[in-house]
Amino acid sequence: PAEDTTAPTIDPIGDKESTEGSEIDPIQVSTSDDSGEAPTVTVEGLPDGLTYENGTISGTPAKIGEGQPREFDVTVKSTDGSGNEATETFKLTV
Repeated sequence: PAEDTTAPTIDPIGDKESTEGSEIDPIQVSTSDDSGEAPTVTVEGLPDGLTYENGTISGTPAKIGEGQPREFDVTVKSTDGSGNEATETFKLTV
């Protein structure tokens, strides 16, 4: 078979806002690959209290201390079985 050199695609997410101590509206992470296999997805940079599972970022952001940053650069990485990667970064303001 031909070598797979095409990275997966990640649907754009866009910047989000949430309130500390209040559950967020779930953020859907949609990614696909031309191989037909589901890519492996990791999410980095989430504030405490939020998790990524089964294509959805959800949870309740933890209280943030006085003077602590309230903007989080969240990066979604999608990797296919051949090691091709795609990333999508969005800003989450709490």
